[in-house]
Amino acid sequence: MFGEADAAFAEYVCAPQDRVEHRPPNISAEQASALPLAANTALIAVRDAARVRSGHRVLINGAAGGVGLFAVQLAHSYGAVVTAVCSGRNIELVRSSGATDIVDYARDDFTVTDRPYDVLIDLVGNRSLHALRRAVTTKGTLVLSGGGVFRGGSLVGPMALIIRASVVARFARQRIVLPNAAPSAENLATIRDLAASGVLHPVIDRRLPLDEAAAAIAYLETGHARAKTVLIV
Repeated sequence: MFGEADAAFAEYVCAPQDRVEHRPPNISAEQASALPLAANTALIAVRDAARVRSGHRVLINGAAGGVGLFAVQLAHSYGAVVTAVCSGRNIELVRSSGATDIVDYARDDFTVTDRPYDVLIDLVGNRSLHALRRAVTTKGTLVLSGGGVFRGGSLVGPMALIIRASVVARFARQRIVLPNAAPSAENLATIRDLAASGVLHPVIDRRLPLDEAAAAIAYLETGHARAKTVLIV
C-alpha cells in the first residue's frame, strides 16, 4: 500500500481508507513511499491547474525537486515541450524525465525571454510575481505551488508571493492559479496507474534510517535537495 496520513515519522501509522491505494506492482515500497504527496501535487498542478495539452510550451521552475520531476514527467506525457529550470548538476536528471530544454538558474534568468511560455509552473517562489508574469503569454497560465524561502524582513515571510498573486489573479488577463493539493482516492488511483504504466517513475536521491529523520529534514531545508529523500524503517 501507499498513501498519505496526518502523522509524524513513525514505524506504524493509521491512515484513512480513502487516502491509501495498492502499490503499483512494478515499483518498490521505497519508491512507492515517494509518490503520494509529491506526485499528487504535480498532478493537480499540471493536469488541473495548468490544463497542459499537447504542443504547450511549459516551463517548470524547481524541476529537479520531488514535485518538479513528477511535473516534468506528466507534462511530457501530455505532449508538452518542457523547459526545466534547475542547477547544472541536475541537467541529465531532468532530461531523462522528459525535459527538452534546460535553464541553468546559476547562469540565466528564466523570466527574461523573448518567447513567453504557455504555462509556467513555479515550485520555488524565488521570483517576483511581476517577473513570473513577464515570462507567460498574455493568455497563458501561471501556477504557483511554492511559497519560497523565508529570509526575514517580512511579517508574512515566504507567503508574500502567494498573497499578491491571489489579489492580482482577480484582474489579470493571464490565468494565475494557486492549486490546493488535497489528497483524494481518485488521484491516488490515477497516480498508481501512471506509475504502473511507467509515466511516473520515482527518483530517490537519499535513503536514510528512521532515526536520522532530523538529518533528512535539514537536507531538505537547504533548498538544494533533488528528487526524493526517503526514510527507511
